[in-house]
Amino acid sequence: GRLIARQHDELTPQVQADAAERVHALFCNLEQTLSAMVRGEGDAALAGADAERGLQQWSQQMQSALAQNHERLNQRGRNGWVRRCHGDLHLGNLALVDDQPQTFDALEFDESLATIDVWYDLAFLLMDLAHRDEHAAAGHVLSRYLLEWSCAEGEQGLAALPMFLG
Repeated sequence: GRLIARQHDELTPQVQADAAERVHALFCNLEQTLSAMVRGEGDAALAGADAERGLQQWSQQMQSALAQNHERLNQRGRNGWVRRCHGDLHLGNLALVDDQPQTFDALEFDESLATIDVWYDLAFLLMDLAHRDEHAAAGHVLSRYLLEWSCAEGEQGLAALPMFLG
């Protein structure tokens, strides 16, 4: 958590007045990918009625979360919390080197996908930990991350985190 917070702190802020639209575009891209999977396209097909219902439910939840967080996201963008982040921050892209965690293999092929709210970047790791039933580890990472940021930033980020985890 400290490593990621320090890396985020070192990144150049990308002031974005339309940060909510950027998040909306990312969610639309993800929805298209998931929709193709539900239609049975690609290597990771999820075809079936349950997958279709799940996608519809997720899409509705994301639209609602975006509406609820629209101004918060834009404010975060204006305040410089959108940065050129790692973009693919999951356990497969972390390693221990000399007993110290290191990130590697950042998303380099699409700057628009990696220029995101720092909390969206962190959410990738938290989701991966939760997916592996490592909830205590996810809580520890989040706690350490919060300790590195100011109180106001932490509160703003925490308020948006459920949407980023969605």
